[in-house]
Amino acid sequence: MAHSSKPSGITPERKDELDQFLSSLSAWDLRYVQKRLQNVRPNLAGLEDMPPEIIWKLVPHLDLEDIITCRLVSKAWARAWSHAAVTPFLCHRFAPGMLESRPFESPSQVFATSIRQKKTRQNARFFKKFWVPWNQAWDSGVFTNVLPTPQFLQGRGPQFVHGQYPVWYADGKVAWQPRLDLVIVDDIKKMSRQRLICSTLPVPGPNQVPARGIELMAVSNQLVVVASVPPERSHKAYVWYLQETEIRTVHLPNPAVRCYAEGESFGIVTTTGEVFICFQRGKVVALDISRIETPPKSRRVDGALPAVLFHPTDRDVAFVVLAYRYYQPLAKFDANQLLWQSSASVANPVVNAVESCVDPQSLVRMQIAPKKSDAQGSYALGIYQLTSQRTAKNIGLCKCISDVWRHGDWGTISFNVLNRTFSQHYYSSPRKNLLWDSTLDSYVSEPPSPEGVVMGAHLWDEGLLLTWRMGGPLYSGDGPQRRNLGMQILHPIGGILAPRHKHPAFSSTPQSAYPAGSEEEDLSSVNDLFEAVFQDNGKALVPTARGMWICSSSKDPVPPSVSQPPKIEGGVFEQPFKEVRPEFNVVLYLTHGDMVEMPVHEIDDLR
Repeated sequence: MAHSSKPSGITPERKDELDQFLSSLSAWDLRYVQKRLQNVRPNLAGLEDMPPEIIWKLVPHLDLEDIITCRLVSKAWARAWSHAAVTPFLCHRFAPGMLESRPFESPSQVFATSIRQKKTRQNARFFKKFWVPWNQAWDSGVFTNVLPTPQFLQGRGPQFVHGQYPVWYADGKVAWQPRLDLVIVDDIKKMSRQRLICSTLPVPGPNQVPARGIELMAVSNQLVVVASVPPERSHKAYVWYLQETEIRTVHLPNPAVRCYAEGESFGIVTTTGEVFICFQRGKVVALDISRIETPPKSRRVDGALPAVLFHPTDRDVAFVVLAYRYYQPLAKFDANQLLWQSSASVANPVVNAVESCVDPQSLVRMQIAPKKSDAQGSYALGIYQLTSQRTAKNIGLCKCISDVWRHGDWGTISFNVLNRTFSQHYYSSPRKNLLWDSTLDSYVSEPPSPEGVVMGAHLWDEGLLLTWRMGGPLYSGDGPQRRNLGMQILHPIGGILAPRHKHPAFSSTPQSAYPAGSEEEDLSSVNDLFEAVFQDNGKALVPTARGMWICSSSKDPVPPSVSQPPKIEGGVFEQPFKEVRPEFNVVLYLTHGDMVEMPVHEIDDLR
């Protein structure tokens, strides 16, 4: 018998044995073997026979819906995707930080919990909405003060206020400030209230004057940070520990402009970009951020300041984020020692352009506002939108591209401090003409977008929550104007929740929840939205001028509420603070290839 090329998977020795065996068979034997082989199918190696290392290579290229489908193919495939060496990769890919935050559960249990939570959210077609008005009374009717009511306040009724004053939230604590001399902390878990009055702040020495006003800077479940306000704004900040009502004074070389808090730790950023940090009531130390490596092809965002991200379990660890165009440098500090650093860049969404295009550029607007996005250690480093509008200027998308963003028109960059991984998600909004520009606060006419202006963008778990308004200025020559306010949630493209990208709207009068797809509601002029939106363990908190909506998902229709927001007398609250925005919106240009810098003078012309 002539020898042919070696069949795949058969050694020469084995081939010789088979040849000898076949040559020993009679004609009847060969006919029988041929008949048997007609109904025999070779058992090739399947997914379950592959080593886990091969499956690891597949995970980054699949969406969660793909993983769920693969597990349903057969029992063998389910065992392959549930292998003990594979599930940790699935957790890191689809539930970053969740494995580290549940150290006593197996990776299989954690991944199953993650899928169950996403399925629960997928079935939630309605919103439960709870309205909390701004009531600065000793007891608000919703929150009860931890101290007994003083005799001179007994018998007083509600003291409702409204206006754009500082509001911060963390771990169940809502801190807000109705007056220059008062900060109120409401606990939405215990329904309790605490108050800080400016006159109770310590005076450092006999030659020092007490602060005449304070500005709320940050809150955690353990402390509140406030700073002195002009004209006596000195280089001092005050830390109020909520449990012991202890107040600590922090002296700074320059005025505090931004603050971050987690547990009993806090970080303060000054007007000159210095970062001071205190871990667990220890000594306040300055971090040497000059040692952080910066991207060679990008420059720092003008006016943007560093941000501090605290580790939720390691109380002596914090991360510092710098604001650069296209890149987000990030460094890990243990105490005041720099241990690790990395960076993430904006993915270029411009693809498949016409080669003959003479001006292959598109516009991206990016918000640099590091903020906690879930309960598993994730922070949103940047939120960006591909847009074709910038105030009244006709610039933006390259006209040669029929579909300029094949992955969606919104995007986010997030970082998980537990496993030190970056994530990027893309979103597609049904409202393609929403204008997002933080400089458009005082229109004298209708905004240039027919669908309204985005007031706030926030990463809620993996969903992108947008609040928006329609209409012109708050006031005109004819008096207060009515405007429409709304909210929608966009889910990542390719994710399990992507087909349902809209949530019901909220309004100034508690009503029954609207089905998904009902996006707007008429609101009175005094109910303007704040730009800040907060989230906590499945809840979204949306401040407005008259109160705060506490929203959560529900799979069942919500009955109408019988309570009504209070009628508030008087004018709109006058903001006594010089506003310092927590986020910075920058304009970036992308080419059809790599990202390029835009000349400084051209960027300034767009502002």
